[in-house]
Amino acid sequence: MERSDYLDNAKAILITIVVFGHLIESALSNPTTLALYKTIYAFHMPAFVLLAGYLSRSSTFGLKWASELLSIALVLVVAQGLYATRDAMSGNFLGLDYYLHHPRWVLWYLASLLAWKASLPLLRYGYVSVLLAVAISIVAGWVHYDPMLYSWQRTATFLRRWICYSRKKNICAQHKSTPLHGNRNFCVSVCLLHEPRQSR
Repeated sequence: MERSDYLDNAKAILITIVVFGHLIESALSNPTTLALYKTIYAFHMPAFVLLAGYLSRSSTFGLKWASELLSIALVLVVAQGLYATRDAMSGNFLGLDYYLHHPRWVLWYLASLLAWKASLPLLRYGYVSVLLAVAISIVAGWVHYDPMLYSWQRTATFLRRWICYSRKKNICAQHKSTPLHGNRNFCVSVCLLHEPRQSR
C-alpha cells in the first residue's frame, strides 16, 4: 500500500493526543482536566485500531505472515526486557513471572497487535469471522480474570474493530454498489457497536 499523507497526519495527531493525555494525568483532580482526559480515552485507542486494521494486509499462513509476527514479537521482547531492567535498577522489579506474562505499560498494544496480526488469515472465513469477533469482544468485557495477562482482555475487546476495519478495506470497500448496500453497511454497523466494559 502506498503511503498516504492523510493517514500519516492522522497517526501523528493521535500520537500527539496520547502524549498530551499522559501529560495531564497529574492534574486529574480538576473536573475540566478529568473531562478532557476521559474524552481522549474514549476515542484514541479505537482510532489507533482503526488505522492499524485498515493498513493491515489480509494474508494467508506463510513465511511473509510469520515474518511480520516475528518482527512484532522481537520488538515486544526487547522492550519488555528494557522495562524489566529499568524496574530492577530502580528497585521496583516485579518478579520474573510478571514480566514473562504481563506486557509492561504501553507494551500491551504490541502484544495485542501481535494477536490481531495473527488473526488476519481468519478473514477468509467471511462474515463468520466478524460475528465471532463480536461475540469474543462482548464476552471479554464481562470476564473478571487478570485482564493484563498477555493483554488478553484488551486484545479481545478490540478484536471486533480490528477484524471489521480490515474486512471493510479488503472486502466491503470492494463492492461497487451504494454505500448503504448490505455488505458494507454490515461492516460499518459492527464497527460502531458500543465498546463493552473492561475489568480493571
